[in-house]
Amino acid sequence: MRIKIDTSAARKQLTGMERQIPFAKAAAVNDLAFQVQRAENDAMKEIFHRPRPFTQKATAVRKATKSAPAALVFLKPAQERYLAPYENGGLHALPGKALLEPIEVRLDAYGQMPKGTAAKLAGRPDVFVGKVKNVAGFWQRLKNGHLRLLIRFGVNKPVTKRLNFERRAVALVKAKGAAAMQRAITKAIATARR
Repeated sequence: MRIKIDTSAARKQLTGMERQIPFAKAAAVNDLAFQVQRAENDAMKEIFHRPRPFTQKATAVRKATKSAPAALVFLKPAQERYLAPYENGGLHALPGKALLEPIEVRLDAYGQMPKGTAAKLAGRPDVFVGKVKNVAGFWQRLKNGHLRLLIRFGVNKPVTKRLNFERRAVALVKAKGAAAMQRAITKAIATARR
């Protein structure tokens, strides 16, 4: 996504201090990039029910410089793998070969299975992986001879929620771009060597 900022007003205010224009431009772009990053991270709480901190801090910023006045706000690679379908559509990204739906297992504070739960269960002598009455998953043999479904193998379905990452970023830049540029100009004037 490319977003341009009109710097003509900045040029007028910085007349006689042209060397400060690249500084002001980079400062404004970085200000906006970090505002976008915070907005995107905050939105994770609205999109997902109790997201883990790992998901809430999914974005990163590559800052603009005076010589390259373009910043980049992006999803970190580890988070992009499973968040991309929420932006572009498609199936959920699976952590393994199958979608694991917790039925009778302890969940963490975020309502999700702790990492390694399936591997621990698979190593227990009272648990087997298989199909019982057409339900595949992790089953526990109880002392009374009954079986308890711990984790069911689910069918992967298309993602229905959307991040709206790009739409949110464009709206924020349109709404706050002029103010960011004005702050950058003020700072450029204040720090200019005369």
